[in-house]
Amino acid sequence: RRGVRLATFDLMVARLYPSKFFLKNAWEDARAEHSEFERAGIDDGIEVLKVIALQEHIRQRDAGIKQTIKGIRESDVLNLAPETVIAQWNDAVAAIVAALRFVEEECGVIRPGLMPSSTMLHPLANLLSPNAPQRKGLRADLTRWFWASTFRQTYAQAANTQAVADTRVLRAWQSDQDALPDVITNFRLDVESLTEGRSRNEMLVRGILCRSVLNNARDWCLDTRFIDLQDKLEIHHVFPAEFLKKHYTGEKDPIANFVVLAESTNKKLRNMQPKDVLERPDIHKDALVSHGIDLASLEAADGDEAPGEAIDRFLAAGVTQLKPMIYAAVGVEEPEVEIKDYAAEAQSYS
Repeated sequence: RRGVRLATFDLMVARLYPSKFFLKNAWEDARAEHSEFERAGIDDGIEVLKVIALQEHIRQRDAGIKQTIKGIRESDVLNLAPETVIAQWNDAVAAIVAALRFVEEECGVIRPGLMPSSTMLHPLANLLSPNAPQRKGLRADLTRWFWASTFRQTYAQAANTQAVADTRVLRAWQSDQDALPDVITNFRLDVESLTEGRSRNEMLVRGILCRSVLNNARDWCLDTRFIDLQDKLEIHHVFPAEFLKKHYTGEKDPIANFVVLAESTNKKLRNMQPKDVLERPDIHKDALVSHGIDLASLEAADGDEAPGEAIDRFLAAGVTQLKPMIYAAVGVEEPEVEIKDYAAEAQSYS
């Protein structure tokens, strides 16, 4: 009556109240015990409830009984029986914490804004649950799935459906190491997407930045690995957004133009052109190289060529750096023929 919108988690708090299970208190206890939730920016227990829904869906499906829980949508969460939530709550908390630790330690997701899709946590939680069987090499294999799914952006649409399907595929892979998921065996990078805009490629952007973290990329001013920083991280345009709007006829937010930096550094450099950034005494050029940036392509931008050509050269050089990194992360060989030879294009600008 007072205009307060009740989220799904709030409704589940109310549903469980008659059972004397105080869900909000249980969630606050979980947050107090596991700092992973705060680091991941998870503010309520809906993700834990979705892990329970996923587990219950699998149980019903494997048992061949009527499926009252068809997936992990919020409507499925609301259909969970109170006794199911009560019985599985602690195990589900442990499972999602294991998934959060995994993406932080193995995938470079050290800040909330770097997680390609939060829905990817649910299949991982199901496989990494302390109560689940885990064959030798499973964690390394799950990193390959994480990168393949991220760089193919399979969670960009219909994420809940994708999570349920992937859980079945990953459980089969857990049982048989030779049962590789199709997203890995058929992996092909859409190389053209690396020069497309961020708005429709957010998963790809975040995946590239996570790989930078894992590859020990350092902040340009602090000269410290991001994995060792407590600072807030932000996404930075190498060529400023305003500069691109004025001087570039291609995509205005090309993916190869993004890097991750500490908030303090990003504020200093936000609207500076690369040639001016390189002249700053507080810039560590080796730190730029740690991001896979071709320094020569930036230094040459101070020449007499048109700004658009400088940007094209930088992006082409960036694609040449990113492509092998992405294929190596997924653990598959690069195809011999690509749509466009970015290495040759980058060389042509030299």
